[in-house]
Amino acid sequence: MQLTWFDRNGEQSGTLGPPTIDLYQPRLSPKGDRIAFTRPDPKNGNRDVWIIEVDRGIAAPLTRNAANDWHPVWSSDGTRLLFNSDREGKTEGLLYVKSASDVSSEETQLLDMQSSPTDWSRDGRWAAVGGTGTDKTDPGSSVAQIVSIADRSMKRLLAAPSRNGAVRFSPDGRWVAYTSDERLSGRVRLDSSRLSDMLNAHDEYVLVEALAERLPHGGSLVVSEILVRRSELPLVHATGPRGDRTLRIPTEPHKIVLRAGRYLVSGRLHSVPGHDPLASLRARRPMIPLTYATIEFRRGTEIVAEPMGTIVVNRELVDWVREGVPLAGGAEVPWVPARRPVRDEIDEPVEAESAV
Repeated sequence: MQLTWFDRNGEQSGTLGPPTIDLYQPRLSPKGDRIAFTRPDPKNGNRDVWIIEVDRGIAAPLTRNAANDWHPVWSSDGTRLLFNSDREGKTEGLLYVKSASDVSSEETQLLDMQSSPTDWSRDGRWAAVGGTGTDKTDPGSSVAQIVSIADRSMKRLLAAPSRNGAVRFSPDGRWVAYTSDERLSGRVRLDSSRLSDMLNAHDEYVLVEALAERLPHGGSLVVSEILVRRSELPLVHATGPRGDRTLRIPTEPHKIVLRAGRYLVSGRLHSVPGHDPLASLRARRPMIPLTYATIEFRRGTEIVAEPMGTIVVNRELVDWVREGVPLAGGAEVPWVPARRPVRDEIDEPVEAESAV
């Protein structure tokens, strides 16, 4: 992985740091001089918050804890960082504030709740968080809330229980934008023989005869066609033609497990014989098919497992990946969605039936 700069037209304009660093959840500082990100330890996978200097490309850890620290968010003046942690046995449940310039500085606990920070208001008064299970009438809900930095009081943004998150403050602090879970199903017209090839060839697609379903409380809307961006698709359930058999090459299947947002995905990754499957995954184009796939996620305290057959995974939205099978008892199934800086995120799989 490598930090890469893009201009407003989506064209690559440069890179930052070495290409071999595993990093997740990058956040650019308000002055643009530093980037905070989450980096796993290559030996044990434990995550800490790191900071890289834009001018010199030098990276250093800001947290050093035996627990996982992740989801860093900058204060508006760039002096502090908000992050969450699974310390004390919590599952992404503790929110901390720390100086962004001193690894030895005090880490002040702000909140004890299953929550992930997504933004910090410009006046410094409020932090936006998304948390699971804060509604006693719906333990599986993911509730968008704002937290007072001064007295730690909380305000819920939406009255109805649902799965909402990725909250962002407007510059004047008067408004917030947020995401809401929906599942889209429909058909996409192929301009290549395989769905994964088409998904890789374009940044956006038109889904026709689409059904949008709001989860988990019902409600649906039929749309004749809808434009979907690739950056909005963590997973695509693929049905329809599998492409030209004469163009297929011999591959070996490898069992892998990955996390994409609120989903734990297991399946078989096919790579050229003799090649490292994870190296192959990193080198390929971002939309990667898995066969014999199963998706696991939490609905309240229940773990739901859905066999999906073949799915296409957006590698750019994967939080982590490893070889093997899921741990027993749902230990790796996330409690809350991983937060990403994606506008209008759709955090449910899209079911795309290819149509010629």
